[in-house]
Amino acid sequence: MQGSVEALLQETSSDLKLDDMLVKLEQLKDKFQKALVLKDTSGRCDFDQTQLEYADPPDLSKPFADAMVFLKINLFVRLWRKLGWTIEETDRALRVFVPKNSNPLTAANIGAAFKTALVYLAHLKALDAKIRVGKNSRLKLLTLWANLPTTGKNPLYAQLFLTRSVLKNDPVFDDPLGDYLTAFSVDQKSVEPGEKLDENAFSGQPNVSVSYDPQTKTQRLRYKGFLTDAEKAQIKALLPGSQMLASLLDRLEAFSRISGHMLALQGALGLTADEIGSILTDAGKSFDTAELSLTNVSLLYRYGLLAKGLKLTVRELIALKRLSGLDPFKPLLPGLLATLDQDHPFWRTLEFVKVAEEVKESEFKVEDLDYLLRHRFDPVGKYRPMNDVPLALVKALAAEIRRIQAEHATPGDATGLTDDLMRQKLALVLPSSVAAAFLGLLTGAVEHEAVENDVQATEKLDAKAFASEPHVRLTYDEVKRTQRLSYRGLLSETKKAQLKVISSSQLLSNLLDAVQAKARQFFANQVETVLELLTGTVEYEAILENVQPTDRLDAAAFAGESTIRVSYDEGRKTQRLVYRGQLLDPKKEELKKAVPSSTVLPKLLDAVQTLARADAEALVEASLAMIMDTMAHLRQLRGWGR
Repeated sequence: MQGSVEALLQETSSDLKLDDMLVKLEQLKDKFQKALVLKDTSGRCDFDQTQLEYADPPDLSKPFADAMVFLKINLFVRLWRKLGWTIEETDRALRVFVPKNSNPLTAANIGAAFKTALVYLAHLKALDAKIRVGKNSRLKLLTLWANLPTTGKNPLYAQLFLTRSVLKNDPVFDDPLGDYLTAFSVDQKSVEPGEKLDENAFSGQPNVSVSYDPQTKTQRLRYKGFLTDAEKAQIKALLPGSQMLASLLDRLEAFSRISGHMLALQGALGLTADEIGSILTDAGKSFDTAELSLTNVSLLYRYGLLAKGLKLTVRELIALKRLSGLDPFKPLLPGLLATLDQDHPFWRTLEFVKVAEEVKESEFKVEDLDYLLRHRFDPVGKYRPMNDVPLALVKALAAEIRRIQAEHATPGDATGLTDDLMRQKLALVLPSSVAAAFLGLLTGAVEHEAVENDVQATEKLDAKAFASEPHVRLTYDEVKRTQRLSYRGLLSETKKAQLKVISSSQLLSNLLDAVQAKARQFFANQVETVLELLTGTVEYEAILENVQPTDRLDAAAFAGESTIRVSYDEGRKTQRLVYRGQLLDPKKEELKKAVPSSTVLPKLLDAVQTLARADAEALVEASLAMIMDTMAHLRQLRGWGR
């Protein structure tokens, strides 16, 4: 019998050997033994006398199906009828969704395992309702988290790759034992019998087999698995002088890669060469070295499937995947679901589909968002660089800048900088009221007064001592015993020190400090008005890490607020809040009411307010220093305060 089988195999062009068949049968022995059959003990086709038994029970004393078998059948049938799916769809879904760590199922773990599987089944049903991927949609969508199925009556792998058009040009996708894309072979023709490889030299290499066909003078080398550089060097060392072996190994290495089967993959998967390269790059693989494995072929298929279902190109799918920070293909956990964030089909896949739908409903395309947010674009698309346009824009900007510089040049003679001219220049950038206030500070037209009560007549300040100071005015009310000091303009520290020299009175020092504080507060109020104009377009961002999905901020809660944006990164568990302009306390309290129970929102609002205030304080201080320097310079040129 064995000799007949070997002779039959030799007559075929298959690489299949008798030893391979025996090994495969041994691997399947456990499954064959556990196969269930209906056995009629009466011999009269009496169903009442029919028993459910194992086809080849390991223990002949226990041939009958046990209670666990009937429990599995019961659960499967009830689930199948409840879902209304086909038996194949239900079976395949359970194979994917029952946690791997729960196998084999026992009476102790089957309840928890099915609980997790039911959650995943609900997500699959929701996903199937959201996107359309054609016939057998549920079987196709399962490949988002698992490899292409290769078993069954007409598995998805067979529909794609075991077709006449594919196998005619690239038979590597087939395997007589169903171990697809796990072994590769290459041939060398016109090999004389004296040049053939010695099969005995490879007897210690279980993954290597060589065969020679004397009729066609063809030498064949077959390798199970994927050849590494170390294994390649080890095999070469078996026949160190053989150039043919070295050539076959080089060809075998190239043949076991995706790059060597592009036409077949493109035709079966409906992808372009560029799309295949982009998918592999996005998955962290190299196009030049990616293996032709079931895992990688399934990877290519799932990208194309989801892109088709969402009506996106593969390029747009990858761009949206990176923009959103969501991986819709994140593998299922091998264990039971314990927390909500472990539910990858919900937080990754379904959320990604939701984002894709929101983008489609917006006025932007994925291409627009990718360009705006990441400055990535198609070199030949609508955002391609146009060198002549930037050059013309730069020239136009340069001409306008020169015109503005000429129209607003600093006068050569600073004494010619009249009040009217300064008023005109300030009005170009500031509201009229603010411009007038600033001009009053510069020219000394704005006066600030400080009052000290309960001042005895003997302690009053002598107005005559300040007769040479036109910006200072002193009055004393003998009835109310109040001393008043008025100062026109913004009192600098230098000028205050000069005035204190006139009188060493503590009363004078207190009044000068008070009037200076009032002037500075007046100036600060004007600067804050300017700040609201300047920082109304400045955005301040705060990020909070380790935020659980249940604590995330819902962007819908702020739909009516144009100055605030919130976003959540599922992968990094970070909550982001962006606010435009200065966040004042009343507005902050109003925003807190949008999500009153949130502990995340107050922290983010406080953070953006702190950032904005720091900018405002720095600008106020810088502006104050600038005004003081300007006033000192104008006094020197125009003789103010002498």
